[in-house]
Amino acid sequence: MKKILCVLSVLVSGLFFVSTHVHAEGEDTPINVWRFNFRDVFDTYVHITIYTTDTLTEDDLEPLYYEIYNTVWRVHDVSTKYPNPYIHPLPGETRDERKDDVAVREARVSVREINDNPGVAHVVDSWLLEMIQLGIDVYNDPATNQRFNIAMGSLLEVWKDYTERCLEENICELPSAQTLAAADTLNDPNLIVIDATASTVTIPEGMMLDLGGLAKGYGADRVGDILRDSPFVNSFLVDAGGSSIELHGNRPHVDDGLWRIGLTEPDAYGRILMPGGTTVGTSSGFKRFYRVPGDDTRYHHLIDPDTRFPAQHMQAVTVLAEDTRMVDLHKSIAFLMELDDSIAYINGLEGVEALWVDNDGTVHLSDGFSSVYTLEYYDEDSTSLWIYALGGLSALMILAVAGYYVASAFRHKNDEVDYAGTTSTSSPSDDT
Repeated sequence: MKKILCVLSVLVSGLFFVSTHVHAEGEDTPINVWRFNFRDVFDTYVHITIYTTDTLTEDDLEPLYYEIYNTVWRVHDVSTKYPNPYIHPLPGETRDERKDDVAVREARVSVREINDNPGVAHVVDSWLLEMIQLGIDVYNDPATNQRFNIAMGSLLEVWKDYTERCLEENICELPSAQTLAAADTLNDPNLIVIDATASTVTIPEGMMLDLGGLAKGYGADRVGDILRDSPFVNSFLVDAGGSSIELHGNRPHVDDGLWRIGLTEPDAYGRILMPGGTTVGTSSGFKRFYRVPGDDTRYHHLIDPDTRFPAQHMQAVTVLAEDTRMVDLHKSIAFLMELDDSIAYINGLEGVEALWVDNDGTVHLSDGFSSVYTLEYYDEDSTSLWIYALGGLSALMILAVAGYYVASAFRHKNDEVDYAGTTSTSSPSDDT
């Protein structure tokens, strides 16, 4: 079942340039549904679904679309520690036609430039300054026990290299303790020098920054601010990589207005019903990992700062709260703690709830979870039939989508963003 849901997430990302009007239950007013899809952003994707009751055209939404586009890429450009392969033009435009925007994006100082030039006071974008300061503040919060550390970039890079060697070259090994220790010698975020007045950031020689644990949530929150302020938007879903999903307003098509988010890790065993205004994020070792011969351990990307190895305290944790940018951080912190400490951490936060799946498969809920959210378990016997049917349908859709992409590869070679409206209310983690 998990594999089927993952297939569907890929198919959703292939939809574009379609506008549809649908009716919610018990309502005569048509609901206009639009979807904006961004690929290769934050080393993942961002899917945005917008619901309106106005009869809008693409021209009407164009200013909103451009504002979102510029926001997503601004956060990506400054937070990435990898080079951008090229500047993506908008659909239907060439790089030369967007030369002004290209110049703006190429001029932005990124985490990569800071890492490549330590000891230099870099004048940075105000958003990058804010993200780095947020990372330092979270590290120094006694409640987090220094579980989240933006200065562990060198150590994370070692594990990334070993993961890629296994997945791409089938050389599946573990780094030695000496290799890990050598990459983890300068990892105190308090050594980062920030001058808020001059808007500069300086890191010492030997340090490497990594904002991967907070950039998605920060970007989703910035996009959410735009959508909440728009007079056109009644409700929306912002899905950043499937692991950070922001929900706003009442969900159309259902009487209770609640959103349904399926739990696909470690297994598709249930779903959470939640009101608008909720952001839900999941950390687990099931998405990016490798194994070594004779060892069933998943060596994933969430590294325990104490052991320098991937954390094995639990299978997954799902965090729910109103604060989008903090959910991204809370889920990482909670995953990197021992289970009892993780539960105590979440219970100590106001307005934050969570669901844990321990290593035995047992589900644990935070103290206030059931007063705000509803957890529904699937009945495997009643769902198995439609799962197989859905699998067959998905296979046919994959063939159709694959054919489409082969045919359009040359026409849309440089397109980065899909601008769309669809009737679907699903996201990679949304169970309908």
